[in-house]
Amino acid sequence: MVHGDPATVQREPNGIVITEWMAERFFGKEDPIGRPIEVDDLHFESNLKVTGVMRDPTPEMSWLFWFDAVMSTQGTEPARRYWGR
Repeated sequence: MVHGDPATVQREPNGIVITEWMAERFFGKEDPIGRPIEVDDLHFESNLKVTGVMRDPTPEMSWLFWFDAVMSTQGTEPARRYWGR
Protein backbone atom coordinates (compact mmCIF):
# COMPACT_ATOMS: atom_id res chain seq x y z
CA MET A 1 0.00 0.00 0.00
CA VAL A 2 1.20 3.47 -0.89
CA HIS A 3 -1.64 5.28 0.92
CA GLY A 4 -4.21 3.90 3.36
CA ASP A 5 -4.19 1.24 6.06
CA PRO A 6 -4.24 -2.30 4.59
CA ALA A 7 -6.20 -3.51 7.63
CA THR A 8 -9.08 -1.08 7.09
CA VAL A 9 -9.26 0.02 3.43
CA GLN A 10 -12.02 -2.46 2.55
CA ARG A 11 -14.17 -1.87 5.65
CA GLU A 12 -15.85 1.28 4.43
CA PRO A 13 -19.01 0.79 2.38
CA ASN A 14 -18.54 1.99 -1.20
CA GLY A 15 -14.77 2.12 -0.70
CA ILE A 16 -12.31 1.42 -3.49
CA VAL A 17 -8.55 0.82 -3.55
CA ILE A 18 -6.86 1.97 -6.74
CA THR A 19 -3.39 1.60 -8.25
CA GLU A 20 -0.83 4.41 -8.38
CA TRP A 21 -1.42 4.67 -12.14
CA MET A 22 -5.16 5.11 -11.68
CA ALA A 23 -4.66 7.64 -8.85
CA GLU A 24 -2.39 9.76 -11.04
CA ARG A 25 -4.71 9.46 -14.04
CA PHE A 26 -7.76 10.72 -12.13
CA PHE A 27 -6.25 13.00 -9.48
CA GLY A 28 -2.80 14.03 -10.73
CA LYS A 29 -0.49 14.82 -7.82
CA GLU A 30 -3.39 15.50 -5.39
CA ASP A 31 -4.05 13.13 -2.48
CA PRO A 32 -6.78 10.73 -3.71
CA ILE A 33 -7.84 9.43 -0.27
CA GLY A 34 -11.48 10.28 0.36
CA ARG A 35 -12.04 11.51 -3.19
CA PRO A 36 -15.03 10.20 -5.17
CA ILE A 37 -14.87 8.02 -8.27
CA GLU A 38 -18.03 7.52 -10.30
CA VAL A 39 -18.38 4.11 -11.92
CA ASP A 40 -20.80 4.02 -14.84
CA ASP A 41 -20.61 0.72 -16.68
CA LEU A 42 -23.10 -1.17 -18.82
CA HIS A 43 -24.11 -3.33 -15.82
CA PHE A 44 -22.88 -1.37 -12.81
CA GLU A 45 -23.22 2.21 -11.63
CA SER A 46 -22.10 3.59 -8.30
CA ASN A 47 -20.26 6.43 -6.58
CA LEU A 48 -17.24 5.10 -4.72
CA LYS A 49 -14.75 6.73 -2.34
CA VAL A 50 -11.00 6.10 -2.59
CA THR A 51 -9.84 4.45 0.65
CA GLY A 52 -6.38 3.37 -0.46
CA VAL A 53 -3.73 3.41 -3.15
CA MET A 54 -1.69 0.29 -3.92
CA ARG A 55 1.50 -0.08 -5.90
CA ASP A 56 1.07 -0.78 -9.59
CA PRO A 57 1.20 -4.52 -10.25
CA THR A 58 4.29 -5.89 -11.98
CA PRO A 59 4.79 -9.26 -13.69
CA GLU A 60 6.77 -10.40 -10.65
CA MET A 61 3.89 -9.48 -8.31
CA SER A 62 1.00 -10.85 -10.33
CA TRP A 63 1.42 -13.19 -13.27
CA LEU A 64 -2.24 -14.25 -13.41
CA PHE A 65 -4.39 -11.19 -12.64
CA TRP A 66 -3.87 -7.57 -13.65
CA PHE A 67 -6.15 -4.96 -12.11
CA ASP A 68 -6.34 -1.22 -11.46
CA ALA A 69 -8.91 -1.23 -8.65
CA VAL A 70 -10.26 -3.43 -5.88
CA MET A 71 -13.59 -2.75 -4.22
CA SER A 72 -15.70 -4.43 -1.61
CA THR A 73 -19.23 -5.37 -2.61
CA GLN A 74 -20.28 -5.13 1.03
CA GLY A 75 -22.49 -2.09 1.45
CA THR A 76 -22.61 -1.40 -2.29
CA GLU A 77 -26.17 -2.17 -3.39
CA PRO A 78 -25.51 -1.99 -7.18
CA ALA A 79 -22.57 -4.39 -6.79
CA ARG A 80 -24.65 -6.87 -4.79
CA ARG A 81 -27.37 -6.79 -7.46
CA TYR A 82 -24.86 -7.21 -10.28
CA TRP A 83 -22.81 -10.01 -8.70
CA GLY A 84 -25.73 -11.60 -6.85
CA ARG A 85 -24.40 -11.20 -3.29
